[in-house]
Amino acid sequence: ANNNTSNNTATNNNSTTNNNTANNSANNTNNAVKLKVEGLEVKNTNAYSAAKPIPIDEKIPDGLVFKVQIGAFKTPLPNNTFKGLSPVIAQTTPSGYIRYMAGHFDQYGSANAVKNDLRNLGYSDAFVVAYYNGVRITLNEATEKAKAAGQTIEPTTNTTAGLTTNSNVPKNTFTNTPTNAVATNNTVDTQPAEIANELEKMNGLLYTVQIGVYSKQVTRGQLFNLKPIYSEKLPNGLYRYTAGIYNQSTKLQEDKRKVVDLGVKDAFVSAYYNAKRIPFAEGQKLQTENNNLKMEAENPIIFNGASSPVVNTVAPTNPVNTPSVIVIDMNTIGQPETNTTTSVTPFTNGVTSGPTPTAENGVKTDDAGVSFKVQIGAYKNQVPNDVASKFLNIKTWPVKNVVINGLFIYTIGNFTSASFAKKLKDEAISFGITDAYITVYKDGKKLYGAEATQYLTQ
Repeated sequence: ANNNTSNNTATNNNSTTNNNTANNSANNTNNAVKLKVEGLEVKNTNAYSAAKPIPIDEKIPDGLVFKVQIGAFKTPLPNNTFKGLSPVIAQTTPSGYIRYMAGHFDQYGSANAVKNDLRNLGYSDAFVVAYYNGVRITLNEATEKAKAAGQTIEPTTNTTAGLTTNSNVPKNTFTNTPTNAVATNNTVDTQPAEIANELEKMNGLLYTVQIGVYSKQVTRGQLFNLKPIYSEKLPNGLYRYTAGIYNQSTKLQEDKRKVVDLGVKDAFVSAYYNAKRIPFAEGQKLQTENNNLKMEAENPIIFNGASSPVVNTVAPTNPVNTPSVIVIDMNTIGQPETNTTTSVTPFTNGVTSGPTPTAENGVKTDDAGVSFKVQIGAYKNQVPNDVASKFLNIKTWPVKNVVINGLFIYTIGNFTSASFAKKLKDEAISFGITDAYITVYKDGKKLYGAEATQYLTQ
């Protein structure tokens, strides 16, 4: 209703006479685009209508594509919701939600700038997403692919694409509650969350899905009405909330994906052993090597009560009306490092040293000068369990890590030339680490783009 009112008002202001109306129509035809940036444009009129609806589930082209997810909703939005913003597409998730995304960007920086502008317009849950050959991938994976292609990734919170209220993009009228709820026909459950148990009081090994970390105890609606919910009070006074108890990975990963589809883009799996949080890979290793290990009884997530209005429990960089929510953004590139208050234990495969250097294998023992390594992953939170199980297949080299831009960059090997590193890369791919590639370091510093290419092509 608000959007229609706004459009009608604009029409009335521009239509004092029939001649003026005709002139304005002509001008709109000649100047259909009010603003255009890489990957996105804003039109003078509504970009979508009943005759030209917002596309739903259209195929995303191959290659690396960045988009800005605006929000996730239970029912379709009116076609004129975003006025002149184009392109906008909708995509249904396995859990039945509809997520709306804007733009089609080749460059991460362009998407990041649009995200910043949309947040300034009140779309506080806007965040950058990525697709590769039509498949949604994490931003960690996407930025690594972009860097490998020579892009400079400089996530900042002050870049702008020029989208303002004067650009025929409306302010957000869908989120107006402290829980980032969508103000449609739905209501938010504000009852206190029911806690099934406290993780620090549970013994044995268990796996669970982390939802978020908050400054105070939260409501059912903020936790998507998921059951059972487990809590843990951290030494710094924050509360960590997780959902479900699992003792096998297939169901765990399936339910984690459902939680992500609800809007918790930073949900990830974690492990606890004897009331202590441990790396997921360590939990898997304990389970594999000890047949008599005590496992907590499974109590998987119940999704029947999941509430549709909540878009995302993770607050933006500058939360609007969310004083109680601590920003714990575990995956999104572009957030200040101070947001990641949850500590991450880097993955280790338990191997302490690599092969002995010989003239035939090209192995190096230090990082002096130029070194060629095989990058096998980049993560801001714990390495996912399915990936960790593949990393554990690496027996001849230690899996090392270095933190770059808030990411744990995991590598294996250290060679004098790319030709020696290729054999190890192929071995990693045979273990199912399909994104493994050769990367270049100089005096311990990772090289990118043309600078790295000049060494790789020698």
